[in-house]
Amino acid sequence: MRKAIFLAGIVFFSFYTWFWVAVFNKQPSNRAIEDFLIKKKILSQQSIRTVLKQSVQGDSTVTIPSSYVLSVMPRKQVFNLSCEFAAATAIIHHYTNDEFFSPKNELAAEKMLIAKIPASLNPNIGIRMGIDATESAEAVLANIKNRFGGTEYYGVHAPPFIDLFWEYKLLARPIKKGDLEAVKKAVFSGHLVMTWISIGYERAVDVALSYGTTPVVKGEHAVVIYGYNQDGVFVMDPGIGTNRFLSYQTILDATSLFPLPFLEVNPSIKEFPYEPTERVDALTGLDRAKIKIAVQNASGEVGAGSAMSAILKDFGYAVVSMEQITSEEREGVSILLKKELADYAKLIRQDISLAGYQISSFFATQTFDSSTDAVVVVGE
Repeated sequence: MRKAIFLAGIVFFSFYTWFWVAVFNKQPSNRAIEDFLIKKKILSQQSIRTVLKQSVQGDSTVTIPSSYVLSVMPRKQVFNLSCEFAAATAIIHHYTNDEFFSPKNELAAEKMLIAKIPASLNPNIGIRMGIDATESAEAVLANIKNRFGGTEYYGVHAPPFIDLFWEYKLLARPIKKGDLEAVKKAVFSGHLVMTWISIGYERAVDVALSYGTTPVVKGEHAVVIYGYNQDGVFVMDPGIGTNRFLSYQTILDATSLFPLPFLEVNPSIKEFPYEPTERVDALTGLDRAKIKIAVQNASGEVGAGSAMSAILKDFGYAVVSMEQITSEEREGVSILLKKELADYAKLIRQDISLAGYQISSFFATQTFDSSTDAVVVVGE
């Protein structure tokens, strides 16, 4: 981890424009950068990760029985491609007993949850339901009636459901692929496990995005694991509207193509911590290095722009420039992002917020230099 935020390694003003020099008349010292960071209470990434580092699965010494089954009410999905939302309604109803999410109200419940998740060609970010769905909410509901098993009209993976469940005071956290012991421990703890499987164990296909590719899995389907025994797991399958049994080998094979196939859900008042990774985000698969960011310092404070640049580089972003600008009544941090890279919006906001900044505005736009993907403006 670089220590450029706190140590004397940031030699940045020698290449700046005359305007920068004219405003401050001298290069700021490294001590000025340190003072700024201390004043704003901005932590290094190493400190952040130390604070947040914790085991997702909890106490590994817990002994679980050879079989355990929870009670979950089965339901059938309304649309051909809405299995994930039917699974989610079952989980929400199980924990909240809200009649709106009961099986008799499945159509309205699914529509409401569908509206809460954005459309995206990247299923790790939002609902992949055709190119027109990214521009029209009506297109999502029209396209979700398409035939099952394709890659264009597809569905959505686990990450967006973490935020969705949190709206209903439910804690959702991933269980790593292949960890069936953690799945059993979750069930024994009274936690349902939303699970992504491939019907027929279809192959994964890399599909093109504006910033690279992402894999989608033909035959993608979602079920809810609610029990287990010595031989396998019990699942509520919204595709057929009933409960069924899958052997351990079957569930391992069916989930093998998904990077995050298991999402453990339980009632909790403690939010799942956001922990940044080295460059490539573990949840979404987004590569921070693909985003070219220009940093602008509008705060009038020496070192503010360089501190932001160092933090963004620490996360793995490509910072291509830093300049001083004049701005009246600029507060917090403003972010501009190219519209075609909107999938990065949440990730950038989370990273900057985690570093201790308050974000005052965010816009997806196409009105700035084509050589830059995002502009981050540091205010007061």
